[in-house]
Amino acid sequence: MAWVSTYPETYVLRYGGMERRIVFRHGSGDWGVIYEVEHGCYSRHLPSDAGVVVDLGAGIGVFTLLASMIYPEAKIFSYECEPASYGLLVHNVVMNDLEDRVKTYPYAVTGSRQIRRLNIELNLRGVMGSSLVWGEHDFQGKLDVKCVTLEDVFLMNGLKRIDLLKADIEGSEHEALRSPAIKYVGAITMEVHGFRDEAERLLGFLRDSGFKVEVVEDRDERFRIVDAWREGFG
Repeated sequence: MAWVSTYPETYVLRYGGMERRIVFRHGSGDWGVIYEVEHGCYSRHLPSDAGVVVDLGAGIGVFTLLASMIYPEAKIFSYECEPASYGLLVHNVVMNDLEDRVKTYPYAVTGSRQIRRLNIELNLRGVMGSSLVWGEHDFQGKLDVKCVTLEDVFLMNGLKRIDLLKADIEGSEHEALRSPAIKYVGAITMEVHGFRDEAERLLGFLRDSGFKVEVVEDRDERFRIVDAWREGFG
C-alpha cells in the first residue's frame, strides 16, 4: 500500500530501569507521538496500579509499550484501525516479547458497530495521521475499517473493568466514550478534539458519570489533553 513507509528506524523507550524498543517511520507522524508520550502527555494523573489497560488509537504502540513498563503485571488491549500503523503495533509487541500481555485488534472504537471510511493523511515516508471524523476532502488515503464499541471491548476480552483507558482517536472520542460501559472505567487519559462547547459536552458527560476531570493542556480552541479519574474506583 502507498502509505507503508520505507524509512523505518528504531527508538528505545525507557522507564523505571526498563526499556522497550520501538520501530517507527522516520519522517511520518510517529515521532511526534513518541515525543508526546515520552514527555508525559498522557501520564499526569495515572493510577498508581492498573491490572487492565486499554489503548484506543494505539498507533504503532508507543503508549502500549510505556504502559507495559509502568504496569508490569497489567494486561493491555490495544486497538488501531489504520493498517500500516497496526502492522508496526504488532511488530513492536512481538519484538519486545509482550504477546502474553498485549492483545491487539485492527479495529476503530466508536459509538456503534459498523464499517466506516477512514481518512488517512500521508506524506512520502508514511502516515501523518488518520481520522473517521475529518479529512474527507483533505487527506489522500481512504479505507473502509471495522468499528466496534466500548461495550464490545469489554465483551470480546471478557473484562469486568478497565483500570486505565487511553484514547487518541482523532475526534471519535465524542461518540466512543458516551457509552453505558464508561461506568466500569476507572481512569482516562485522552485527547479531546473539537470546539470548546463540543469538548465541554463530553467533559460534562464524564463529570455526570462520576469522574473528576482536569484539562491538562489547552493547546488551542480545538485541541486539549484531558485526564479523568474516579476516586476510590474498584
